[in-house]
Amino acid sequence: MGQMPQQVRDRIAKAKASSGGNNIRYGEYVLMYWKSSYDKMNSGWCHINEFVVVSATKITVMEGEKKVDAEPNQVGTQCSYVINYDGKGKLSADGNSKALVLGLFGFKEGEVADEKVSETLADLTADNQPAKGMLIKCSTYPKEVRSRPGNYITGIKWECVATPGQGENAPEAIQARLAQYAAMQAQQKAA
Repeated sequence: MGQMPQQVRDRIAKAKASSGGNNIRYGEYVLMYWKSSYDKMNSGWCHINEFVVVSATKITVMEGEKKVDAEPNQVGTQCSYVINYDGKGKLSADGNSKALVLGLFGFKEGEVADEKVSETLADLTADNQPAKGMLIKCSTYPKEVRSRPGNYITGIKWECVATPGQGENAPEAIQARLAQYAAMQAQQKAA
């Protein structure tokens, strides 16, 4: 697992937060952060964020004139949000990574120093995965692809559930959630 390089973190910290999506279907969610890394994939360098779905609510959206009534990711399943730094979406990659950090940690755009965002990204992608088990809210919407009018991707808005160390993101709540998920996985393997 790779930690995000300083020059990439600094560039993200200076970006304007944006949204995008990969593998998260339309819905309203509470997600448990599972892991984050900055790794090379077939499509290039990516900020890979993996989650476990804690709650999911179905929503209906309009992609232009087309009504989309799809099922959200199921509770208990894993989903990911991959931000590609070398692919077609590279122009929005910095802002997408920043939006996730702002939402997870409860930072406000323009109220947090770029250095703090960069440090947080270093921590987030570190081998010890300090955000593992934290909760984050995620709401989706259709986002038209500028270069391909009429084609849509899943836009994502991230929101803080609780700042680190508080409420649902207090250490004891995180440990209980991780233990419950491990027990659920063990049950599924035994079945």
